[in-house]
Amino acid sequence: MTTLIILLTAVVLFFSYTIWALKKIGFIPNSWSDGFFELKEKGWTWQLFMVLMGILFFGLTLELLEGYFFQFLGFLVSISVAFVGAAARFRHGTDLESRVHYGFAYLAAGASLALIILSAIYISWIAAVFATVTALICLLWYKYRRNHKTKVFWAEYACFGWTFMLLVYLALQKAGI
Repeated sequence: MTTLIILLTAVVLFFSYTIWALKKIGFIPNSWSDGFFELKEKGWTWQLFMVLMGILFFGLTLELLEGYFFQFLGFLVSISVAFVGAAARFRHGTDLESRVHYGFAYLAAGASLALIILSAIYISWIAAVFATVTALICLLWYKYRRNHKTKVFWAEYACFGWTFMLLVYLALQKAGI
């Protein structure tokens, strides 16, 4: 039950921060990471949020994916999200910071996609439904907004979304609900 409470806290934190940041920025940025630059002097909140999400994902995936051969993907998603947050100045920082940011962003996306696919195969087909529903919601919102510059933002949001949905499903299953 503690896992479920931590997970629900992470979900509420994720959506609360997203709403706060988008209100502060005033528009949907081109990518989730652009939020760091758009928040200007409050950009540190984006970094803190991403590192915190990485830490929360680590603990949750470690427990909820225990016994599955692809548990390491949860680790890759977790560490990648934290490193993306730590290397936030990917545009104006050092070349190393840019490489770390982009490298871990691609790793997080790939690992979350592999995680949802393997979960659909080895845990439950419901994981495939989660991925499809999340991707469709993001795609429809992207199409509705008709802003082609935000496609990366919505792809990133889909990765977060289906990872959260999978973790909620696993936590509910573990809790016997």
